[in-house]
Amino acid sequence: MALTASGRPFDDALATELAREPELTLLCGRYEGFDERIVEHLATDAVSIGPYVLAGGELAAMVVMDAVLRKVPGALGHDDSAVEESFSTALEGGLEYPHYTPPAALAGARGPRDPALR
Repeated sequence: MALTASGRPFDDALATELAREPELTLLCGRYEGFDERIVEHLATDAVSIGPYVLAGGELAAMVVMDAVLRKVPGALGHDDSAVEESFSTALEGGLEYPHYTPPAALAGARGPRDPALR
């Protein structure tokens, strides 16, 4: 798979699709990319991570790897860990709920689990 600005947009559905593949090779260029004949004749697919320009495809490859690998069974330690996440089918493509972590107050704002709010 070639990572190129002209490729199909990378999204959660594509990450799920790629996680089902037995293997995946990411081709990424540097600066001006690579010879178009690679995309046309050697790559099985062309994917873009967004409408912006990077100096090289290494960061795009890391984005794709991170999104895909976390969908591989067992990668997160529990199969249900990735079910209700932003853009997932379980949330109908919507965003995940807000998260609150310690400390109870951050910059003067208290989280909803703060006992002082009850």
